[in-house]
Amino acid sequence: ERTVNGVKPFKVDVYPGRELLRVSKRSADCQFQVGDILEIPGADFRDMAQFAQYLEQIGVRDIQVLMYRDEYNVTGKHLGIIKPDFDEQGKLCVSFTLRGEGPRLFGMLTGQNIPDPNTGTQRRLGILLDGTLLSAPVIQSRISYRGQITGRFTQQEIDFLVGVLRSGRLPAVLSQTPISENNIGSELGEETIRKGKVSMVVAMASVLAFILIYYGRFAGPVACLALLLNLLFILALMVQLSAPLTLPGLAGLVLTVGMSVDANVLIYERIREELRRGAALRMAIRNGFSRATTTIVDANLTTLITAIVLYVIGSDQVRGFAVTLIFGILMSMYTAIFISRIIFELSERQRRLKQLKMLQLLSRTNVDFINKRVIAAVLSTALVLIGLGATFSRGKGLFDIDFNGGTQVAFVLRQPMEPDEVRDKLRGEFEKGDAKQEAVQFTVNEMTQEGHPPRTLYRVTSSLTSERELIDRIVKALRHEDGTSALQSYEMTLGEVRSAEDGGSQAILEFQQPIRAEVLLELIRDAAKALKLDIADPMLGGFADDGTVVDVEPGDQRPYTKWEVGFAAEPEQTQRILEKLRITINERPVILQVSVIGGKVAEDAKNDAMWAMIVSLLGIIAYIWIRFQRVQYGLAAVIALVHDVLITLGAIAVSKWLAPFLGVLQIEEFKISLPVVAAFLTIVGYSLNDTIVVFDRIREVRGKSPRLTAAMINTSINQTLSRTLLTSLTTFIVVA
Repeated sequence: ERTVNGVKPFKVDVYPGRELLRVSKRSADCQFQVGDILEIPGADFRDMAQFAQYLEQIGVRDIQVLMYRDEYNVTGKHLGIIKPDFDEQGKLCVSFTLRGEGPRLFGMLTGQNIPDPNTGTQRRLGILLDGTLLSAPVIQSRISYRGQITGRFTQQEIDFLVGVLRSGRLPAVLSQTPISENNIGSELGEETIRKGKVSMVVAMASVLAFILIYYGRFAGPVACLALLLNLLFILALMVQLSAPLTLPGLAGLVLTVGMSVDANVLIYERIREELRRGAALRMAIRNGFSRATTTIVDANLTTLITAIVLYVIGSDQVRGFAVTLIFGILMSMYTAIFISRIIFELSERQRRLKQLKMLQLLSRTNVDFINKRVIAAVLSTALVLIGLGATFSRGKGLFDIDFNGGTQVAFVLRQPMEPDEVRDKLRGEFEKGDAKQEAVQFTVNEMTQEGHPPRTLYRVTSSLTSERELIDRIVKALRHEDGTSALQSYEMTLGEVRSAEDGGSQAILEFQQPIRAEVLLELIRDAAKALKLDIADPMLGGFADDGTVVDVEPGDQRPYTKWEVGFAAEPEQTQRILEKLRITINERPVILQVSVIGGKVAEDAKNDAMWAMIVSLLGIIAYIWIRFQRVQYGLAAVIALVHDVLITLGAIAVSKWLAPFLGVLQIEEFKISLPVVAAFLTIVGYSLNDTIVVFDRIREVRGKSPRLTAAMINTSINQTLSRTLLTSLTTFIVVA
C-alpha cells in the first residue's frame, strides 16, 4: 500500500461492526463538526453510491480515512494499572500507568503527535483489540508513566474501556463466546435495589428500637449513635475508595448492623456485671470497657480473617460482601470502643450520668451445661448424620450453577400459575433424554416483585449452558394447545409511520413491558436483516412520565414503554421493518434475568470456595493458638464452627424434601451458590465470635489455676449466656 510521509491509510472495523471516519468538510446545517470522528455503518452499503447518498443525508461533504504510524509498537503488555477515575473537572475518565519499556516508547509516540499550535491539527491514538478499533482518543500532551483518557463518558462506557485495556494485557486472543454472563433486566434490578434499601431501613429501625427499649434512656441512645456512625463511616470509606455498593455489599452492610450491636452488648453486659458487684459508676464504666475491649478485638479479628479470605479468593460478587464486612468490622470496633467510651466518661464526669438503668433478659443462671454434654452430643451427631445423608443423596444437584455450570433465567407469566403446574409443564420438555443425551437437570422457584401478581414470576435454573436453548425450551413447554403462549411478551403497538421534516421517516412504538434501547435496536437490526434491507441505525427517543421525549445516549440503560424512532429511509421501507418488528417482538418473552456460567468458571469457583474455607480455618486456628497460647483452644473453636457449618449444610440439603410441605414459609429447594458460601463464612465468623467470648471468660475465671474444671466452664458459659442470646436476637432481627 502507498504511504504518505510515512503514514499508511488504515481502515478497520469499529465495535460493533462499524468503520471510523473523520469529517473534513460539512454543510452549513450539519450536526457534525470538522474533525469529528464518525461511526459509519459502511458494511451496510452495497456500493459507493449508496454510501455517498447516506453522507449527503447527514450533511457530511467529505471524509478522511484514519491513518496510523507503527514505529514504537506500544501494546497491552506495556500497560500497568488501569482503573476508572475522575479528571480535573470531576468527570468520569480512565487512568492508566505504563511499565517496562512502555514509558519510554509511549513518551516518544505521544510526544511526536501532540496538537500542532499553529494549525490546530490533532492526532488520535487508536485502541485496538484483536484487530478491532474500539476507541480513538485525542493525544493532548506527552504521556510517559501515567495518563488519562478523558471525555463525556457514561459509566457503562468507562467500564467497557477499562475492560478493553485490561484485556489488552492478556497474552491471548479473547474468545467471541463468553464463558460467564450475568444480565439483569432493569425492572428486576430496580426491584432488587428497592428491596435492598427497604431491608436496610427496616433492619436498622428494628434494631434501634430494640436497643432503645432494652438499654434505657442513656445507654440506648449512645449505642444507636455508635451504630449510625458505624454505617456512616462505612459508606464514607466506600465513597472515598470508589468501592461500589453491590447487592451482596448491601447484605454485608445489613449484617454489619448486627455485629456493631454485638460490641455494644458486650460492653453493656460487662458494665452491668461491675455494677452488680457493687462498683462505683465511674469504675464500672472503666472496667466494663477495658475488659470488654479484649473480647471485642479477639472476636472481630477472627471474623476479619474470614472477610479478608473472602476478598482475596472470592468472586467479584462475594468481594462486594467482603468489602463492607471488613469496613464494618473495623468501624464497629472504633465506634463501640472509642466513641462510646468518650461519651460515657464525659457524661459521668460532668454529672450528667448518675446511674444506668437497663432491662435484663436473664438474671443469674446456673445451668450445668457440662452435665448435659452427652445429650447434646447425641442430638448434634444425629442432626449432622441426617444432613450428611441428605447432602450425599442430592450429589451434584445440591450445587447451583455457580459450581456446576449452567443457565438461569427469570420470566413472567400472563396469568398466575401454581409452581407445581409450572414444574410439571417444564419437566416434559427438560427430561427428554436418550442414550446419547442425558436429561437436563432443572429447578423452578417462584419470585416476588412489586407490580406483578403472585404466581406470575418464576426463575428456572438448568444444567444447559446455552441461554438460547433454555429460553426455547421454556417457550415450548409453556405453549398452550391453541398455540398461544403462557409467557408474557412485550406486545408492541405500532403508530402511524410518517415522513420527518428533515427527511427520512419516524413512528411511535408502544410496548406493554418496558424495553431498553440496546434491546430495541438489536431487534430492529434483526428485522431489517430478515427483510434484506440495508438501513442505518435509527435515532431513538424514550417518552418520560411527563410525556417529553428523552434523547437516548449510547449505554443508556433506562427502559421505556413508549419510543419515538427515526429512520433515514422512506416511510414505506420503515413500515415494512416495523411491521416485521411487531410480529417478532409479540412472540418474544419478557426475560428479567439471565445468568450463564461455563464449566471452567464453575470449576474455578468450586476450587476457590474450598480454598477459602481451608485458608480461613487455618488462619483462625493459628490466631487462637497464638492468642490463647494453647492449640486446644484453636481446635475446639474449629470443631464448634465445623459443627455449625455442617448443621447449616444439612438444612440446605434437606430443603429439597421439605419444600413441598413448607412452601408457605418460603422454604424452597435451596442450593449452594457463591452467596451461600459467603453466608457459610459469615456463620464461621459468628460461631467464632460466640466461642471466643466464652474462651475469654474461661481464661478470666480460671485465673492462675493450673487446672480447668467443669465448674469453671459452667460458670463462664452462664455468665456470657445473656450476651449470647442478646446478640443472636439482634442478628435474627436483622436477617429476618
